[in-house]
Amino acid sequence: METHRKLEGDKRGALLDGLTTLEKRVLELAAMGRSNKQIAQALKLSEGTVRNYLSNVFAKLQVESLTEAAMFWWDKAKTI
Repeated sequence: METHRKLEGDKRGALLDGLTTLEKRVLELAAMGRSNKQIAQALKLSEGTVRNYLSNVFAKLQVESLTEAAMFWWDKAKTI
């Protein structure tokens, strides 16, 4: 069972490593509960651009929701 968790964690880490620096920052802020508007203001982007980045993140992480993407982020943050 522990081996399965490690492999799953390794896969998640690899998927997160495939994100660009800006995609990681957008995901980090979203995982912290920031709205798209707040993220856009913090990063000096439009809200539409933030939505596009989040869509790219979902595709790269193979998830369908912000909750799933945030779980990836927090799982990775625990290992840092």
